[in-house]
Amino acid sequence: MAIHFNDRLARILDDTSHNRRHDIWLWLQLTTNNVQLSGDVNQPGMRSTMTHVISSTPGLSEIIKNKETEQLLPEKCLEWMNEGKRQAEWLSSKLRERMPFSDSIAPLTSGLTPEFIE
Repeated sequence: MAIHFNDRLARILDDTSHNRRHDIWLWLQLTTNNVQLSGDVNQPGMRSTMTHVISSTPGLSEIIKNKETEQLLPEKCLEWMNEGKRQAEWLSSKLRERMPFSDSIAPLTSGLTPEFIE
């Protein structure tokens, strides 16, 4: 579920709706494009780190906005994924099969399962 943020990152990206999925996508987008980020995904201060990098790199916010519309499905398109642990495990396995950086997926997908299971 998205909540509304009006922090500096939200203002830079012109998007006040905030959710963990978007933050993880943004982190992965930056790291797969060779942006050096301190710390790890899902760490406290993750949004501040991304804000600093994006605001100090001319044109990066526009690139991100364009890629987001191409790569990140709206939340409404994902509503069907609510059928419990078995479905979450299946989705997680499919992500690991298809993602080039599958070693990085485990910490991300493990955080998804409580939303689907509980």
